Amino acid sequence: MKHCLSILVLVLALLVGAVYYTNDPFIDALGKPMIIRNADVRTYLAKHALKGPLSKHPEFKDFPLKGVYMFTNLGSVGWADFSHLQNWDSSAGTFDWAMTSLVVQSGLARAYAALMAIPTIAMALMPGGFTLRLFRALNYSNRFEWPSGGMRDGERAKVTASMAGGSYEFDFEGKMGFTQWFIQRDGGRMYERDTTWLGDYMQFHDYKLLRLVDESGTIDEEHFRMFMKKIGGQDLYYLDPLLFPENN
Repeated sequence: MKHCLSILVLVLALLVGAVYYTNDPFIDALGKPMIIRNADVRTYLAKHALKGPLSKHPEFKDFPLKGVYMFTNLGSVGWADFSHLQNWDSSAGTFDWAMTSLVVQSGLARAYAALMAIPTIAMALMPGGFTLRLFRALNYSNRFEWPSGGMRDGERAKVTASMAGGSYEFDFEGKMGFTQWFIQRDGGRMYERDTTWLGDYMQFHDYKLLRLVDESGTIDEEHFRMFMKKIGGQDLYYLDPLLFPENN
């Protein structure tokens, strides 16, 4: 029994070591670290938000989801700039979200980390560099099916996941009984991301996205203060060079 416990402790220590060993910032093609410094967060948002590839789409004015949103209850995941979403089909109302386009904090969340539930509690224990590497390794992305008439508060869009190159039609999470929802709150100032099991029988996990920058480029000061509290004094990491083109 003592030997089994020793082996378990060793395995856990190796796992923890691996997580933190792989938490360094990413390095771009020129050998520069892909970092947004803590002191530069506001300047970055004012200068680079809302300028992703989707913003050049000829019908972008009609795109239903605009802005930069911070995450709560998802550990070290920092924010998403929705101008970096992909494959928008305006006639079908579908678009894709690659998780490698996220910005993460360098360490662990200092506030608003997670709910006391699986899997969000696990996310609270993973620093940002490891989290982003995990998303890359899994090749994890989501497809949204936005209602044709838009959404009002309390209404929801269906989300389907893809992993390891699998098709959205395969819907591997759906085959396990899970359904993912993206629910509008507060006029779009907040969205709630729910995963339910067996229809609406049981909520599996839930996290929230709070608007940091609206579609006009205005920073939401309340949410900005929350974001800076969440990251403490940490810098931010990113993987997609299009998030910070002048730095790469």
